[in-house]
Amino acid sequence: DKFNISYTIPILAGNYNVTIFANDTSNNLNNTETTNFTVKIGCGTITASVILDQNVYSTGTCFTTGADHIEIDGAGYKLQGDGTNYGIYINQNSNVTIKNFARIDNFTFGIYANNFAPTIMNQIRNNTIGENITTSGAGIGLANVSNYNITNNSITISVSNTDAIAIFNQSLMDKVENITIENNIINVTASGDEAITVLSSNNILIFNNSIYLSAASGNGINVD
Repeated sequence: DKFNISYTIPILAGNYNVTIFANDTSNNLNNTETTNFTVKIGCGTITASVILDQNVYSTGTCFTTGADHIEIDGAGYKLQGDGTNYGIYINQNSNVTIKNFARIDNFTFGIYANNFAPTIMNQIRNNTIGENITTSGAGIGLANVSNYNITNNSITISVSNTDAIAIFNQSLMDKVENITIENNIINVTASGDEAITVLSSNNILIFNNSIYLSAASGNGINVD
């Protein structure tokens, strides 16, 4: 007779050894089988630090954070979307680091955070983002958040009416403050684009960034 069983892997990725024991109705051990397999990193909710070991392709949002004090390390690999949603969504978590992606591209937002003010700094560093971030999106979007450091990223925007970095609140009740943007390289090549947009925010530090504009319209830094 055949017997089917489902098992949930407790860790997102890694090497696994699974041993299967079979007993008859008298509890006699009849046979033992061992199998080995490797689980690769794929899209989903991240609850522990991960290091990519391959390029990842996504339909819709790929990674969503599900815990504090974690790192998502691209390790020089690419994260490619289908033109919708978020490459990485930081979902109400603190002390999260997103780093070392060779490219995050073809999403509405490459990296997006919304609706949380962490007490410990979140970091977005050493990533390459763009070129094909979709219209009305952003390479990095921060909404209703505080305490972020965006540093040493390279962001290229080549789609009209899109921002490289967008910081904003969504209501008068939301705070957006204590954000540092430094040592980034930003290329804006389409009309109506903004390199950095800051709306209704406090204590936003912007320094030592290289911004290149090659379109007829758009702004390097737009503060409102």
